[in-house]
Amino acid sequence: KMVNSTVHFPYGLSLGSINIKWTMDGIPRLQWFPSVRYEPVPLPDDSDYQVYTLPSSVVMIPFHSLSASNPGHLVWDDWLPLYTLLQMFGFDHGDASTPVDLLLFRFVLPPSPDTGDRRGVWAGCDWKDDMTLACTKMLKKFSPLMVRNSSAWQIGTQLEPSLTIFDDDRVDDNAHGGAKKKLICSKNGLAGIGGLSDHGTDKSHGWKESDYSTTYNHGRGGQLFRFRNFMMRNMGIPQPEADIGPEEPLVVVFSQFSSSKGSRNRSFKEEVAHLKAGLYLRREELGLPPVTVEAYRFDRYSVKEQVEMVSKAAVYLTACGGGAVTASFLPKGASLLLYYGESGGIENNKYTGKPARLDWDYLNNLGYLRVHWIPDSERRELEHVTDLILHELQAVYRERQLQH
Repeated sequence: KMVNSTVHFPYGLSLGSINIKWTMDGIPRLQWFPSVRYEPVPLPDDSDYQVYTLPSSVVMIPFHSLSASNPGHLVWDDWLPLYTLLQMFGFDHGDASTPVDLLLFRFVLPPSPDTGDRRGVWAGCDWKDDMTLACTKMLKKFSPLMVRNSSAWQIGTQLEPSLTIFDDDRVDDNAHGGAKKKLICSKNGLAGIGGLSDHGTDKSHGWKESDYSTTYNHGRGGQLFRFRNFMMRNMGIPQPEADIGPEEPLVVVFSQFSSSKGSRNRSFKEEVAHLKAGLYLRREELGLPPVTVEAYRFDRYSVKEQVEMVSKAAVYLTACGGGAVTASFLPKGASLLLYYGESGGIENNKYTGKPARLDWDYLNNLGYLRVHWIPDSERRELEHVTDLILHELQAVYRERQLQH
């Protein structure tokens, strides 16, 4: 028998990935657990509610964004753990015949119980008004990677839900009793991603020396490849897992100005020119087919355009950091070359003079790619970089020939 009561549990889960800089003043604010109510659903003619039942293909997920204003944090700290959560409960569509529709809403944290501070956690989406605007913009731009249905690309919060409900005549229900409370019923609901991000719960993204003493993504290469394919299918790109044959063009892609930070803010103009000269002189000697060299500022393109460009690349060069997220869409067997700061490490808000191979744990465990890290000082050694790219082109081309 259904009993009209609400049960509160003394435990919970984290609605979002953990940033260790939040410390114990901020991290506990992510703890959450639903109120479990044992009572019947109100009838359609109930005077207090309008009841709307989502299609059975929909999975409703509340989540707290670590920092969606940064595309790297958005894809690796929000989308990747949400995909892992879908996999854990069997909701990832391994093929197009069993698709799921996600209804995501960003969770705004309640005020701090200790200080009463209504701001969100440091550097999060509700830390400052400009961060909220930046997060809203990036969530809308990158939501097609996770959400198939375009009507759900505008991700709202639990305070300002953006779900629009229609009656059988396709008329906005706000015109018909809009003052009623709306009860949204979902057959499927998931939550809790605290330990599922690319960096776990007790380290940062490569700024600290201790970040390299443990890994969270070892043995995860197959899952990361499926995550790539899941996002590409959501974008409407068919057969993203298909191998690229030797008859396809060899393409080298440079990601320009992928970061606004210091040495990572680079055009690769000299590298592009030197590579083109090297290809002109040595391509036939190395047994390579024609090679195309391209350079893009990816922030000027739509997400789908970015994915399509990179998914055809044989070699991809970029500075590490959030802008390197586009490398997630490289095809199997491609080569990824990442520039990093040899003395860019930071700990306790002070430079340590140690290397900062940002997102090393994730990128180094992309088992379907050939990953190389290049120190910034090598940017002056153009001959070395060109030699490495030519070597990688040979390796990629040879592998494509063997596979086909």
